[in-house]
Amino acid sequence: MGLSSSQARLLNLTSRMHQIEYKAAKLEAEKLRMANKSRRVYQEYQNALEQTKIQVSFVQSDGSIDYMDATYNNLVERGYDLRFEGEDKVRLTESQAAHFELAKKEGGKEYYAALEAGRAETVNGYREVFTSEQLANALAGGGNIRLMADIDMSKVEGGYSSKNVSNITLDGNGHTITNLTTALFGSFSGNISNLQLHFRKHYG
Repeated sequence: MGLSSSQARLLNLTSRMHQIEYKAAKLEAEKLRMANKSRRVYQEYQNALEQTKIQVSFVQSDGSIDYMDATYNNLVERGYDLRFEGEDKVRLTESQAAHFELAKKEGGKEYYAALEAGRAETVNGYREVFTSEQLANALAGGGNIRLMADIDMSKVEGGYSSKNVSNITLDGNGHTITNLTTALFGSFSGNISNLQLHFRKHYG
């Protein structure tokens, strides 16, 4: 016994509805799969960020430990020397670059090291000085002093004042102290050798 035309149409519509429902369910499943994949990719991205982050700890003056995310700038500010893999250049701060340019003109690598150290170093019993500030401090301290560069006293912060020194040995090492507006010494006892002094007229 065959189906009537109305029954055939109903069966056809029912079949098409099932196909549509199946496709809709398949689309929902695909959407869910894509959403899960998107969340997984985002989580992998977050994990990669966390793995590339460096955290450093610093002991504070009160003994507590402070943690911070490391960046190039804040590590350089704290005195670290950073180099990038595959690059042999040393990156300098503005201060280091200024010292480097000054050292190129006035004294080479030893001069640069002295500028960075900010103090005179003692070598074979002599305090080796490269800058006006170092010389002013060395004269105040006395002892054996050797100039390692020409010294411009106009660069002493706040101006240079004559020093009263005793039992001092000052080896000019062939260098010159320039731009003095006052006597190098108020009173002096000791020995000076291989040194030239140039005075600048002081207008006060």
